[in-house]
Amino acid sequence: MRRLPALVLAALAATQPAGAAQIKLRWLLLRDSDAAVEETAREFARRLEAETRGAMAVEIVTRAEYQKGLKPGKPFSVTAMLGDVTAGRYEVCEAPAAVLGVFARSFWALGIPYLFSSAEFGEEVAHGTIGRSILNMLSKKRGHLQGLALATAGWTVFGVREFAPLDPNGFRGFRIQVWTSYLSQTVVRKLGGESVVAPPDAFLPLAERGLVDAVETTLPQFQQHGMSRAAREIVNSRHVLLFNAIIVNGKTFDALPEDRQETLRRVAEECAKGESRRRRIAEADARKAIEAEGVKVIDLNAEQMTHYHETMSSVMGSAGALLGIEGSDQVEAIRGAAVQHKPR
Repeated sequence: MRRLPALVLAALAATQPAGAAQIKLRWLLLRDSDAAVEETAREFARRLEAETRGAMAVEIVTRAEYQKGLKPGKPFSVTAMLGDVTAGRYEVCEAPAAVLGVFARSFWALGIPYLFSSAEFGEEVAHGTIGRSILNMLSKKRGHLQGLALATAGWTVFGVREFAPLDPNGFRGFRIQVWTSYLSQTVVRKLGGESVVAPPDAFLPLAERGLVDAVETTLPQFQQHGMSRAAREIVNSRHVLLFNAIIVNGKTFDALPEDRQETLRRVAEECAKGESRRRRIAEADARKAIEAEGVKVIDLNAEQMTHYHETMSSVMGSAGALLGIEGSDQVEAIRGAAVQHKPR
């Protein structure tokens, strides 16, 4: 007889009316340095326990705690950690859409440059039918993950060591640091630059060794990693609106009664909306702090922004094979929603 995992048995036990075992979900923090995600995890834990009157609880596991439990030689990366959520060793996490595209290409649609005219429009998409459609694609991929909610995670900009180009053609020949996103590397190619793939905290040592000229980042990330010590100007291009998704292990989710599934979705949605609001505030605060350090943040005028838009608009054509039909359909759906969107 096949034995079900202990957590699945615990979830099934939730259908027992009296004396039912408490369902404990472990939220794995994929990064230790993201205060917004940490606050979302704490809020999720508080709300879920309150709404279920203690029938469900959340334990938050940090990267440091996760690393202590690793066997010698086991890979330690965001991808490896996400694999542990997929396998059910942990149940919940919040992951970047750029990473989740490996599991469902629809998430990569969110990374197309200048697809979103504002953060408000991005939130409208995230919390509407398009966002739910993107999230639901995860459960169709062998049922390992279930998407619960999307949150916006700020705008990408370019930090430049000196003399930031106001024209996108000025980036030709630049060595631009990006993280793992294929779409970011495609953007760099469209600008005529060379991608240097490395995590955000690598910018300073790379810049000090003269190995990079610029970095694709966000304003809070720029501040957090002290990039002002090497980059003195920022092109506020706001070319990609980043998204994160709160996800849960698929088998764990499927084992829950429908009312508990709905509670998970509702709580995650409320927490994601709160995170989006906090990200907007953090972005404004980071800009003030960066400018106080003497860094010049350059806002593009309408003509300059149009030129950036035109230069990057062909990314969709280059990324078509990566997005596949499901991702391309989501891009078209978002563009259709943009026509109907009424700015607040």
